[in-house]
Amino acid sequence: MIETNVTRKEIILTIAVLVAGLLFTLSPYRIRVAVQAEQANAIAATEIAIVGQHLQIDNQSLDIQAKSALFIDSSCRQLISDVMLIPAERRPYLIITADTQPDFVPPELPYYWSPNT
Repeated sequence: MIETNVTRKEIILTIAVLVAGLLFTLSPYRIRVAVQAEQANAIAATEIAIVGQHLQIDNQSLDIQAKSALFIDSSCRQLISDVMLIPAERRPYLIITADTQPDFVPPELPYYWSPNT
């Protein structure tokens, strides 16, 4: 029989380290931190349609009953400053009608753009 001299303090310390490591590993998912180096805020869309309570954008389906959608033409770029006044957690999905990717949208504002809106 092999005898080990592991104290209770060492066992508790080992468990604490393991739990801390597990919490650290899961923290990006818990606090919703983006783990990617760079998030894509501008998404080009070719097909947009409203189907029931969902906004179909290419292969994505957004629930517009849970979160509204705001369609803006690129000629109405002054509305972006009003959208920025809305707290981020309450902002609607933003869909901009433009032939090319708009250059007037702040980088921290996620949006979709499409010439076919």
